[in-house]
Amino acid sequence: MKLFWNLTTATAVAVVVIAAGCTKPTEETTPAPTTTTTKKAALPPRVIKTTTPAGIQTPTTTGKLPTPVQPTATEAADAARNLANLESSYKSLPDFSKKVGAIYEISEVGGAPAVESLGRLFQAEKDAELRVEIVDSLFDIDGQDQQKLAILSAAAASDQPQEVRESAIDALTDIDAKVAMPILQALASDSNEEIRDAAKDALEILKATGTSK
Repeated sequence: MKLFWNLTTATAVAVVVIAAGCTKPTEETTPAPTTTTTKKAALPPRVIKTTTPAGIQTPTTTGKLPTPVQPTATEAADAARNLANLESSYKSLPDFSKKVGAIYEISEVGGAPAVESLGRLFQAEKDAELRVEIVDSLFDIDGQDQQKLAILSAAAASDQPQEVRESAIDALTDIDAKVAMPILQALASDSNEEIRDAAKDALEILKATGTSK
């Protein structure tokens, strides 16, 4: 009986051992990594920077000429007072060079008032050299051809000294040809040969340049 028990026990142990040897540990299966597709965010629209500095507006081309800036009433009044002062000081100046300086200060004011002021000085001036300076100063004033013509016609007259007449002829080439030509054509028949030659030369200049200022 004891032997049977021992055999039974041994058999049982063997069975347990065999069963234990046949049983394999369960291996943990690692799941395959899930591939997630990440969409890239849309890029913002590209901003193109201009090279124009800040604060500067690009002018718009309209094809129209800019409108001349007209002086205000205050500016016109100031210019008139300035001309009146210059005229007054001119008459009281004893020095030739200072008178010349006053003449050109008047011409720098510009416009019709300056031409009118120079015309008054020309009529009152007796010195031939100063009259020449007055005529020459008209070159510095833009436009105002009709007003200039009144001075130049007087300056080119036969009762003026020759140097004054020649300066007037020279100045006539700087104004509208249509305005200047009738006077120059008349002077081309002057009794003074040098005046005739000067007038003919001036006419040739106007014809060559075709200037209509």
